[in-house]
Amino acid sequence: MANKTVNIYERVKVDGKWRDWPVVVPKLKPDSKLYLKDDRDGKFMISWYEGRKKARYAQTFKTLSEALRVRADKEWYLQNLHRGVQDPTLPDPRVPIRVAINAYLDEITGSKATKKAHRHDLREFEAWNEGLEQRKKKYVEEIDKAHLRRFFEYLVDDEPENCPFTAAWKLLRLNKFIRTVLHLDPGKGPIKKSDYKRELKRGEDPLAREHVINLLHDLLSPLD
Repeated sequence: MANKTVNIYERVKVDGKWRDWPVVVPKLKPDSKLYLKDDRDGKFMISWYEGRKKARYAQTFKTLSEALRVRADKEWYLQNLHRGVQDPTLPDPRVPIRVAINAYLDEITGSKATKKAHRHDLREFEAWNEGLEQRKKKYVEEIDKAHLRRFFEYLVDDEPENCPFTAAWKLLRLNKFIRTVLHLDPGKGPIKKSDYKRELKRGEDPLAREHVINLLHDLLSPLD
């Protein structure tokens, strides 16, 4: 079994030479944090083993409490590697949905009608997603087919009600947004146009007729 323990060392000067001295962690509070009297400044670092090779976090920490926090995060990561978790001690490369939408809307090209439609649909999705108490998505990478299906059901069931044709087109715009942000090839988004083939055939629906002209502008860019 791999060694999943992370140790804290302090850089101290002994007899004129710098040494890495193991830190004895004092008794912690019930929430696993230091008592205020035990926190102190210094040059702290954490290290662990990857197989037989000793690894060290590149950054040093100015306080013992900060080193303890990073140690706890690193140990959690090592203990959950089998679950494919993100290392919380590293910068998160994933894109937050709100940030991605803002950037996408700033860069989107096309007619005024196309821009307006994308802006409305992405903001509507953003507001719906933020309002979820459970299963809310934080990053664009987390938006999957099931999540988009839930949004579709919200669009056709809740107020203001959308006809299935309009709701399906909103999902296709979202899919294009996801593909663009994640630099995915056509056909690699969470959904495909064929997933909503039946709904898209209902474009003659009177409730959707007023949207048809705007929707045609989207065909200028390929969709799944």
